Amino acid sequence: MNKYLFYCMIFIVCFSACSSDDLQTDNSVLEILPIENISLPESFEYNMVYTIYYDYTQPTNCHAFYNLYYDANGDERIIAVVNRKHDNGNCQSTDNQIIRSFDFHCTKQQGVYIFKLWQGENSDGEDEYLTYEIPVID
Repeated sequence: MNKYLFYCMIFIVCFSACSSDDLQTDNSVLEILPIENISLPESFEYNMVYTIYYDYTQPTNCHAFYNLYYDANGDERIIAVVNRKHDNGNCQSTDNQIIRSFDFHCTKQQGVYIFKLWQGENSDGEDEYLTYEIPVID
């Protein structure tokens, strides 16, 4: 995972709305998971709000949704799922498909939004993304 994504994860952990007691659980770690599917429209309209559905695989029964990693930088949006994994020594594979959503407010009057879904790291340790370019129409 590149340094940028790592530092953003630190930020999420340190400045989340959870109390410090929630973050100090034994045997609990945060894991970034890839988004497998996303329902993006073919285009966006200025000042409209869109509900974007996405799904990911919950790898074990010890994983639970924690947060959506969402980084907006100019036209680019990097998205991944953050799960809390509590390893009680009895984790079992589940491969559960989890469907969630977030609201996206189109604030551009023209141009393109680039959505990059984090897919993991390649063999060289570099982040890989599934990329979608969605135009903004009048």
